[in-house]
Amino acid sequence: MHKRTHLPVTGKLFLSIRRSELVGAPMIFRLLLLCTVLIGAPVNGVAQPVPQDTRVFQDWRLICADQADEDIAGSCQIVPSGDPQEVVLFSISADPEGAGAYGVITAPVGIYLIPGVQLRVDQRRPFKALYEVCDQTGCHAGFKVSGALLKAFQQGLNLRLRVWTEDAKGTEFNFSLRGFSAAYQALLESRAP
Repeated sequence: MHKRTHLPVTGKLFLSIRRSELVGAPMIFRLLLLCTVLIGAPVNGVAQPVPQDTRVFQDWRLICADQADEDIAGSCQIVPSGDPQEVVLFSISADPEGAGAYGVITAPVGIYLIPGVQLRVDQRRPFKALYEVCDQTGCHAGFKVSGALLKAFQQGLNLRLRVWTEDAKGTEFNFSLRGFSAAYQALLESRAP
């Protein structure tokens, strides 16, 4: 018999899923599930507390699920510190199947999807993340954190995420990268057996 995990999604709706069902799922869906669990999805408009361990690295936090929940024990992500009610959410999770990590940016439903999300570190050339799925919680853009993007995050001071509300109207959200390198290293070390 497989143990099922029941996760609050929105309102009175609950997501019920077996851990084994995630094995073949696309990475974006696994990361969205992890983000939902660690951040605590709202139920009846109220965020649900999830037992977790949090470590602070200047302007970034490493959040790991409590070891008491065996289905998500050891699942960690790093997020920028700041207002948890931010309109755009940004998190990075370690790739459970190998080296590296994936990022997920969640923007509100109703945004202009075609240009995706622009990520610009300091004055470097911008990177782009395309939206992969929209659901009741928002539209989600997933991307691999590696190569030039990872190097920019590690060497930069400020990250600007730009989302479009209309064809030619972009809105920027700023995040500090102070402490990112230490938080990223802790994230990678958190998945070690």
